[in-house]
Amino acid sequence: MKFPPVFVVNLETSTDRRKFISDQLDKLGIPFEIFPATNGRKLTKWEISNYDSAGAIKSCGREMTPGEIGCSYSHLYIYKKMLDENIEQALILEDDVILCDELPEILSREPEFPEDWELMFLSHNNAVSSVWDRKKLFGRYHIVKFVEHPCWTSGYILKKSGAEKLFDYGFPIRMPADLLTGDLYNTGVKIYGIKPVCIPQNKEFEETI
Repeated sequence: MKFPPVFVVNLETSTDRRKFISDQLDKLGIPFEIFPATNGRKLTKWEISNYDSAGAIKSCGREMTPGEIGCSYSHLYIYKKMLDENIEQALILEDDVILCDELPEILSREPEFPEDWELMFLSHNNAVSSVWDRKKLFGRYHIVKFVEHPCWTSGYILKKSGAEKLFDYGFPIRMPADLLTGDLYNTGVKIYGIKPVCIPQNKEFEETI
């Protein structure tokens, strides 16, 4: 079975998380690459200069935390990698997720996704979705179209065209990564999701990025 490139966002110091996600992907037979996360407490001068505090207050009503800034850069750097290396689509995972046993089959059914999809949420906050734009994928899983802002960047499949839009709209940094990816109205990304959630978060881990 052929899979898209898989990038796992992980801080170099988070070895327990790295083993947690690596063991799961190995068990499912899915090749992956660990993508070095940006530490929000060790930002470069360039990264600091590209954070817009006033824009953050306008977007989410407050300053962003160092962790949120680091997380945003981590995902934006993956989008840049996709653009630079002409990667047509990729599965992006954070290192604290629990992968369902059906993940390989979900990935293999990409040809059954809506023709215009650019971002497919596999992990999300169960945002409200349309009762009309709903398509059975297999078993208990359906593809849905959201009518409100979906959150989380724990696990999603992204096309290069979506990566380009997110990268362009994402600078300067002024909103957390999960606000950017789920922004239905400003990024122009064609967003869908899988319900029920097939990549839940592991709540036992504390935030690290």
